[in-house]
Amino acid sequence: MTVNEAIARVDALRPGNVYSHAELTKWLEELDAQIWREIVLTHEGGDDIPEPRYDPASGGDEVLLAGTPHDRIYLSFLFAQIDRMNGEIDRYNNSVSTFNAEYAAFRNSYNAEHAPKGGRLRFF
Repeated sequence: MTVNEAIARVDALRPGNVYSHAELTKWLEELDAQIWREIVLTHEGGDDIPEPRYDPASGGDEVLLAGTPHDRIYLSFLFAQIDRMNGEIDRYNNSVSTFNAEYAAFRNSYNAEHAPKGGRLRFF
């Protein structure tokens, strides 16, 4: 899924979204930076993947880090951010719970498919 595809899906599923393409892009960049820091960099080959930078002026064709079937985390994250900014606390709680479950599923899948970085074990 690309930045533009995620934003288009959110706009289609949440008619009346008042947040700009630039703001939604920034939120997607924040989420991918978190994924990159917390998940990707902790595994072999993670250093070869550059830190995500999404510029709204670049066209939005950047591919997001979490692929199918885990790419729905981007929709849940954007829904949670929209609900939080709108002050819709009940909707936010539902959206963030969904996001947290999907993020955990992605993390578990990534951990199963990628070797962790090697390191020396220390016994105290």
